[in-house]
Amino acid sequence: MDNVAGNIKVRRSLPAVFSAICEAMPKIDIKKTAVMLCPFGAALAAGAVMLNMKHVKIVTPDKTANLITFKASVSDILNSAGIIPSENDKILLSVNDDNNVTIKVLPAFKVTVTADNQIKTLMTADGTVADILKQANIKLGPEDILNMPKDAKVKPNDNIVVSRVTYETKVSYVSVPFKTETQTTINLKKGVQKVIQEGKEGQNAITKRIKLVNGKAVQEEIIGESVVTQPVNKKILIGTASSTPVSNVVSPSSLKLDKKGVPLHYSHCYKGKATAYYAKPGTKTSTGRTVKVGYVAVDPSKIPYGSKLYIMTPDGSYVYGYAIAADTGAFVHNGSGIIADLFMPSREACRKFGARTVLIYVLN
Repeated sequence: MDNVAGNIKVRRSLPAVFSAICEAMPKIDIKKTAVMLCPFGAALAAGAVMLNMKHVKIVTPDKTANLITFKASVSDILNSAGIIPSENDKILLSVNDDNNVTIKVLPAFKVTVTADNQIKTLMTADGTVADILKQANIKLGPEDILNMPKDAKVKPNDNIVVSRVTYETKVSYVSVPFKTETQTTINLKKGVQKVIQEGKEGQNAITKRIKLVNGKAVQEEIIGESVVTQPVNKKILIGTASSTPVSNVVSPSSLKLDKKGVPLHYSHCYKGKATAYYAKPGTKTSTGRTVKVGYVAVDPSKIPYGSKLYIMTPDGSYVYGYAIAADTGAFVHNGSGIIADLFMPSREACRKFGARTVLIYVLN
């Protein structure tokens, strides 16, 4: 192809001509919008070629205009068409092999970004959600949530919402209820209850991992539990005796009574008359023990010292209760036929008891 510049004739193809021109052209800044444009009024230094008349096609969202111009810069060409780009508009320039120029104007539009309790408004002509976040200098955490895909193209008036995801660990304390244990005893009258140990709640520490979205808890999971204090069970004695036992000696848990108040397990039972006696506190028995309600005098030839006994009247109206053979009665030598002398808490108690027929169950 022959191209003429003044009186100089140079044979070059149009692509070669355009390439040569572009190499000689600087970037053109249209109100801070950088576009790669080769000014058509370039010097002859680019292969001694000058293109004076240009066929230009201008494309905007509203219209398409075709014109022939001798203008050299993009801004001059757009101004001649009545188009004044704004600061954030994007200009796309292309030239085909026939030296036809296309200028595409992408008007900027408003996009908002909501993040970290702030709303930022930005102007852009195109781009993705990721581009806008970068422009707004907003960085995403590994679990932060977007209301639209990062690679989605933004549109006018889009509102990109960033929800921050964080985690916190919280320790809370919960009460652990105590249990109630019951135990029967012949040392209490049937139906009577006695609390021998009060219950106390325990405490456990619960460790939770809480997920927060923009500072609000949306999910939690237990990641650990430990015992701070163990609960203390409440213990209650429930009486089973048909009458309240007199003896102060606590019976073993192995001693069980039937519905009539009679021991379920015993080795021998003696029936006979019993009397009562009293002595000052601190008085020693024949076995060396200190007198106590529940220690009784017996005939050791029949009931050995240390024997565990349970004493009551045949009808159950009087219950001396659990006792231990710890003394020798004077009756052993007087032939009175008495089988036991029961120690009482006072002389008045001895007087009230008098002499009664009793059953002595030998438990061991």
